[in-house]
Amino acid sequence: MANTGQTFQNPMSTSSQNLRITGESMGEFLPGETQALQSRLEIQEVMIQLFIHRSVIEPILVPAVVEPLLVLILAGAARVEERALGGEWEAVEVNTGDFFFTSSDEPYEMRWQTHGGDTFEVMHLYLGLPLIEHASRELWGHHAGPVRLRDVSGARDGRIAFFMEQLRTELVMERSPSALFARSLAQALAVHLVRSYLAESQPGR
Repeated sequence: MANTGQTFQNPMSTSSQNLRITGESMGEFLPGETQALQSRLEIQEVMIQLFIHRSVIEPILVPAVVEPLLVLILAGAARVEERALGGEWEAVEVNTGDFFFTSSDEPYEMRWQTHGGDTFEVMHLYLGLPLIEHASRELWGHHAGPVRLRDVSGARDGRIAFFMEQLRTELVMERSPSALFARSLAQALAVHLVRSYLAESQPGR
């Protein structure tokens, strides 16, 4: 386990803790090194970010985001701890291929300690709400209302890892990226999330 820690001044003040941000702003709230992406096209419903994280000893406040957020561990391993504001810490050990998912409208705290090296690398994927809504209508009918998806921490799902890796390849590495192909991957991922990760309680039910 690496013993190096990182001190980071989180810009979210107490008065703004109830705000939700868009994915574009997340880099301002995380202490990791953001990797520059050379994407050749932009898709409104899909955004990815790549971070390199070192150990964070002091808790950081992570704001809620408007879009559902998936985080895939690309390299390295770490012990990640999370808690709701004022709650108890919950820890999970993560390795390459594990993922986190949140669509919560509440901020939360995190800290992590890397294993076997100084850093671990992650990919953030933000899915536009229209993708989730379209998946819900396709699965449950045109009169289906909004759906609530459950948060997941440090789990492993081969389909999620596959779709996220394919999106990274298409949007970052492909010389001739296709918006249709990338959007199709994102929509298929949204269908998988709605089908497999519904919360037990749903709005209006």
